[in-house]
Amino acid sequence: MANSKKVGSCLGCTHLIFIDQDGIKIPSTRCKAFPQGIPIDILHGTVSHAEPYEGDNGIQYEKHVVKNKFGVVLNKL
Repeated sequence: MANSKKVGSCLGCTHLIFIDQDGIKIPSTRCKAFPQGIPIDILHGTVSHAEPYEGDNGIQYEKHVVKNKFGVVLNKL
């Protein structure tokens, strides 16, 4: 049986690439796994990237952890 575990969206992934536009970080549709562009099935959430996906360079979804200056995790959801 295929893994049906759903993970957060690309916006919550530590591998997402952001574009700096006049000092403002804007999320792109590229990441370290898919530097040429994230497949539409993953972007739309119809396929979970918790498991390997063809062409992902061995990199899967990993939740982005936000810590304050003291190392305390702020996004425990």
